[in-house]
Amino acid sequence: MLLSSPLVATVGLSLSIPLALASDVLRGRARLNGSLLLGMMLVSSGFLALVGGGAHHPSAPHGQGRHATPSCEHRGH
Repeated sequence: MLLSSPLVATVGLSLSIPLALASDVLRGRARLNGSLLLGMMLVSSGFLALVGGGAHHPSAPHGQGRHATPSCEHRGH
């Protein structure tokens, strides 16, 4: 599946937030607490749910996404 829809790209950019927090924790510039961990998990799980769920974009070619329908070529027309 091609993951280049505007929605996937925008949500993917939001992954910079938990990655920056993880980098700060690893470098010792921030302390990991419950709210940071919860925020990192929510943003990351939202992206994984979007990508793993096979989000269908209306302009995606047939055969991509969860709700794709067979094309006319497969029906013998």
